[in-house]
Amino acid sequence: MMYIDVRGGTGYNIACIRVLQALERVQPEEFMVRSPYWDLFAAANIDYYKPEEIRDFIFDAASTNSTIIEHRLYDMDGFIKKQLNYKDAWTQLLGMPAILDAEYNKLYLDPYKVFPQLKTEVEKINKELKDKKFILVQFWGGQSPIGFDQNKSYDFEHEPLKRHYPVEKAQKWVDLFREKNPDVEVVQYALPNEPQLNGCKHFTVPYLAYYVLSKQTNCLGAFCIDSSLQHLITGNTKVMVLWAASLPEHFGYSCNKNIIQPCRRDDILYFTELGPSGAKVQYADPEFLVDEFTKYIQEK
Repeated sequence: MMYIDVRGGTGYNIACIRVLQALERVQPEEFMVRSPYWDLFAAANIDYYKPEEIRDFIFDAASTNSTIIEHRLYDMDGFIKKQLNYKDAWTQLLGMPAILDAEYNKLYLDPYKVFPQLKTEVEKINKELKDKKFILVQFWGGQSPIGFDQNKSYDFEHEPLKRHYPVEKAQKWVDLFREKNPDVEVVQYALPNEPQLNGCKHFTVPYLAYYVLSKQTNCLGAFCIDSSLQHLITGNTKVMVLWAASLPEHFGYSCNKNIIQPCRRDDILYFTELGPSGAKVQYADPEFLVDEFTKYIQEK
């Protein structure tokens, strides 16, 4: 049995879930996880400990002579040097065999089983959407919803890797998409202190609600940056991801449509202690992105 202390953000934790679920299908192994995102593991039907249960986590592992994984994959040699992606880093850290992209692209969550009250939240959203077709968008991220302080100003530049899309361009993107697709609602995935774009629907709900929404037949797809939304909904709907300083071969999914913006990445290593890279991103024009996304979601 393995006891894994999963330290990282939403995407990091979801990547772990995807790997553990894939491993369960190809090589069954018992895993116990400690994570601040225990709700995700609960919805994935993976045994978990909450953050405050660290003593139980350690002593249970020791009493059963289990392997304890207390190392961050972000600090692995191959990950820092951009030689590994989330999927391969997790399997290497766990000492498990490699898994195929097709398996990793799958994510099975049952939020209603663990959090039945979430169904009421989703029903409220659907009532407001009035069964209209919709898309999901995320233009900035990097903040954890856990212990979130909505009075704290959002800082676009605090991330070691630039990932956001500028506000003015994001608003132009929404305006152009609504103009081309007037019968489609735009639902913005964002925390309350992040810019709220005009022409979008905004809902303050748990992130698991978006997993459910993305599986609905009236969800046409999602346009997002390299942040939590792509990890949460990949495999459920069509997802186009806009990449800045990071790259899809390390943090993304092969089944998505990935748009890579020009950026001097040669001297960027994935190591947070180095701080912000300072590399300039040549942001793509909203017109181009809307055209590409519209064609993508209309493909059969």
